[in-house]
Amino acid sequence: MGADVRETLKGAVMRLEQADRLLVLLHYADGLSVSEIAVLLDEPKADVSDRLDGLRWRLAQVMRDASAQARPDQVEVQGSDDAAAAVA
Repeated sequence: MGADVRETLKGAVMRLEQADRLLVLLHYADGLSVSEIAVLLDEPKADVSDRLDGLRWRLAQVMRDASAQARPDQVEVQGSDDAAAAVA
């Protein structure tokens, strides 16, 4: 993973609400399983898993948006052929 990607991801994680940031860091930085986090936070395992799924989706969206901004010439345009031609 390149330094720019790492910085973008770090920035996205730091912008999360504190509880969400904690969840991401416990799982990915500290390596705790969903079960371990559920016990630690005294929350149902399904809730922790659902929250992590949503956070992964949000972070992936931020990364896609950042990638599109960094390389607009490589973003696939959906829609009419005129719009695709305008980008090319």
